[in-house]
Parts: sequence; C-alpha cells; structure tokens
Amino acid sequence: MPYESQAQAGFFHEHPEKVGGEKVVKEWDAATKGKHLPERKHMKHKNKHGMKHTHITHHPDGSHTVEHGMHEGEPQTSAKVNDADLMSHMQEALAGPAEAAPAPAAPETA
Repeated sequence: MPYESQAQAGFFHEHPEKVGGEKVVKEWDAATKGKHLPERKHMKHKNKHGMKHTHITHHPDGSHTVEHGMHEGEPQTSAKVNDADLMSHMQEALAGPAEAAPAPAAPETA
C-alpha cells in the first residue's frame, strides 16, 4: 500500500510498530517509489457540530452577529446581545446536536 502523504511516510518511518514493523514500512516504501506525495493529505473532516466555519461580527453597542457556515444546508445567522449571550451560544453550538432524552418511564399501576 503506498503512503498518502510525506507526513504519513515520516510518521511510519519513525514509528514502524504502528503499521506492523520494518517489513511493512519497506513494502510501503516500494509501493510509493517514484510517486509524488503531498506534504499532508487533505482530510474531509466532518465534525459533530456540523459547522465548517463561524464568523462573528462585533458591534459598537456590545452586541454580536454570529454566522455559522454549515457542512450541509443553509448558513445559520443569529444575533447576541452581549458577551455572555455570545459565549453561551458558542458553548451550545460546539457541543453538537443534543442527544435525545430517554423516554419517561410508564407510571406503575397497582
């Protein structure tokens, strides 16, 4: 199997035990010989909160406009009245989607 980046090749040369030993590293070297490798492999990372970027505009009155660019769907924009409101919003947004609450237990009948 060829390496996917120069960084990966360097890591496995420093830590051959991570891929199965020196023999495997030599096999990967042979499979990669003559190929151009990027410095790093671009990862198609999808985080749990679904945002690819956030832009915050600070206004003179202390309020903020928060714009979230999403991996999927339309961008989300909201207004925050002060720093505390902004920080609360960011902590909730970075926590990701809330897990569904467990269904309440059925009342016991006697």
